[in-house]
This record gives sequence, C-alpha cells and structure tokens, in this order.
Amino acid sequence: MSIRIDTVYTAEGGYPHEIEKADKVFTRGQKVVIVGGRVGSFRTVVKIEGVEGDFNSCLFDANKEELFKKLPSEYGVVDLHKY
Repeated sequence: MSIRIDTVYTAEGGYPHEIEKADKVFTRGQKVVIVGGRVGSFRTVVKIEGVEGDFNSCLFDANKEELFKKLPSEYGVVDLHKY
C-alpha cells in the first residue's frame, strides 16, 4: 500500500540526537511528504519522499491518527483510543 501524507518538519518532538540528524537534512518549517514508515510500541518512524533513512514521526506536524491508520504496525491493528 502506498501512502502520501503532506506534513511539515517542526523538530518539536523526539530526542536531541534525532533532531540533530534531521536538522542536517531538513529546514524547520519545510514541507515534506511522508511516503512510508512503521508504527512501533515506543516510537513511530516515517520515511520522507526523496530522503534516505527514517525519522521519528514526532519531528513532523503529521496527523497521528492518519499515520496510525495508514502505516503498518509492529502489532497489527493499532487501537486509536489508547492515544
């Protein structure tokens, strides 16, 4: 299943080392497109169109409910009522 979610890089979440990595690739406020990723038990990672590697979803202003619906989960179905 292919996805496309428009979002903005904010760097308002995540760990310092994750922000440092992302700041080398993105400019804060930059519009990007999420094209993949995975919902995990402690963190959700996303793949950004045209960029190698993955990034913590907290670094982007993406609708979490939309991410949970469209991205595969490590545990199958994600219960949105828990979040």
